Amino acid sequence: LINDFSAALEKISSEDWISFRARLWEFEDFVEHWLEEARKCPAGPVADNMKTVLHTLKDVAPNLKLVRGDGFESAHWADLFRKLGIPKVDLASLTVGHFVQASSKIVEASEDLKQLNARASGEVSIREALAEVKAWALDTHFSLTEYTERDRTTPLIKEWKDLTTQVSDMQSLLGSLKESAWFQPFAEEVHSYESKLAQLDECLGQLNVIQRKWVYLEPIFGRGAMPHEAARFDRVDADFRNLLLSVADDPRVLSILKTPNLKELLSTVLDQLERCQKALADFLEEKRQKFPRFYFIGDDDLLEILGQAKNPEVIQAHLKKLFAGIHKVAFAGAEGESKAIASMISLDGESVPLVSPVQVTDQVEVWLQSLSDLMRATLSDALAGALRSRETDLQRSSQQVLLVSEMIAFTADAEAALAQGGGGALDKLKATLVQRLNDYTQLETDSALVQTKLKALLLDLIHNMDVVDQLLAARAGGAADWTWR
Repeated sequence: LINDFSAALEKISSEDWISFRARLWEFEDFVEHWLEEARKCPAGPVADNMKTVLHTLKDVAPNLKLVRGDGFESAHWADLFRKLGIPKVDLASLTVGHFVQASSKIVEASEDLKQLNARASGEVSIREALAEVKAWALDTHFSLTEYTERDRTTPLIKEWKDLTTQVSDMQSLLGSLKESAWFQPFAEEVHSYESKLAQLDECLGQLNVIQRKWVYLEPIFGRGAMPHEAARFDRVDADFRNLLLSVADDPRVLSILKTPNLKELLSTVLDQLERCQKALADFLEEKRQKFPRFYFIGDDDLLEILGQAKNPEVIQAHLKKLFAGIHKVAFAGAEGESKAIASMISLDGESVPLVSPVQVTDQVEVWLQSLSDLMRATLSDALAGALRSRETDLQRSSQQVLLVSEMIAFTADAEAALAQGGGGALDKLKATLVQRLNDYTQLETDSALVQTKLKALLLDLIHNMDVVDQLLAARAGGAADWTWR
C-alpha cells in the first residue's frame, strides 16, 4: 500500500503545474482516496507516517487555489517562490511536486498568499485598463471630410462630440485606476497617458472653435471682402490648412500632439481668427449704422450684398428682405446692361415707376438709401396727385395709393358732412358710398391685379359705410363728436 501511495504521489507530483491548476479537484480526490485507504491500513509507524503526509496534503488542498497563479506576472511568481522557499524555476518546469514539498509553508503563509493574489488581481485590472487606453491611442483616428472652396480642398474634422466623449471616457478610466491599492507600480505610465489626454482635450477644444471660425470666415475673405484684413487671414489660413493636411497624412488622434509648438500654434491661430472676426463684425456694424435696414438680414446676406453690390441677381435676391413691399425691381434699359433701378415691383406684379432712377454703385448703403428715399417720394407724389384728381384709376394707380387716397377723401367728406350738422349731410354721404359700391361691383375686368385692388377698395368702402351708419345712429352733429373721434 505504501509503495502504491508513493507511486501515485510521485505521479501526481510530476504533473506540470500550469495545466494541472485547472484541475485542482483531482488533487482533493487523490487525498480523499488515499485517506480512505490509510484507514484500512494496520496500525504502525509506516501507516502513521502515511496518514501524517496525507493530513498535511489535506490541509494544503484548499489552499492550492492561492498558488494557481492566475494573472501572475514574473514579479508575482518570484514573490510566490520566495515566500514558499521554492528555488527559482521556469513556469514550463514548474510541477505539482514543487507545491507538495512546500505544503506546510503554503498553509502557514495563506494570508500572505491571499494578499499576493489580491495584488495580482488588482494589477490585472490596471493592466487591462491600460491596454484599453493603449489600443484606443493606436486605433482611434480622426473622422475627416473634404471642404472644397476656390479650387482647393481642405480636410476638416467631423464627429467632434463622439471624439471628445471618448477622450473624456479615457480620462475617467485612468482616473479610476488611482483608487486601486496596487496603483503605484503603474503610476508613471498612467501619468504619461493622463498628460497626453489632457493636452489632447485642450487641443480638440481649441481646434473645434478654430475650425468653425475658419469655415465661416474663409468664404468671406476668399471672395475679397475686407482687403485690409486679407493679409492677416491669409497667414491664419496657411497655418490652419497645414495643420489639417498633416492630420490627414496621419489621422491617428494622438499623432496631432507631435506637431511642433502645437499649443502656441493653436493659441495664435485662434487669436488671429478672433481678430479677423471682430474686424468683420465692426465693418458690418458700420454698414448697418449707415443703413439700418441692414439689421433685417444676417451677416452672410449682408456680405454678399456688399461684395456684389452691382450684380442684378444679388440685388433681386436680397431687396425683398430689406423692403417688405418690394418683391423685385426693374432696371432701365436692356437687362444686364443698365445699372439704374427704374421701378419697384410688388409680389402681385404691381409696378411703380420711381420719380427718378436710382444709380447702382459700389457704395451699396448709399444707393439703397437713395432707393428708400425715392420710394417714399414716389408714393408721396402719387398720393398727392390722386388727392388732387379725386379719381379712382384702377389701372395706373398703385393699390397703396388708391386705398390711402380713398380713406383721406372719405375722412374729408365725413368731416364736411358733420360740419353741416350731420343728419341729412350724412345721409347724402351714405348714398354716395352706396352708389360707389354699386359702381365697383359692376366693374368687369380680367386683370388679376385690378381684381386685387378692387377687392381691397370694396372692403374699405363697406367699412366706411358702417362708420357712417354709426354716426347716424349716434346722431353725431360735429367733427368734435365723441363717436367720430
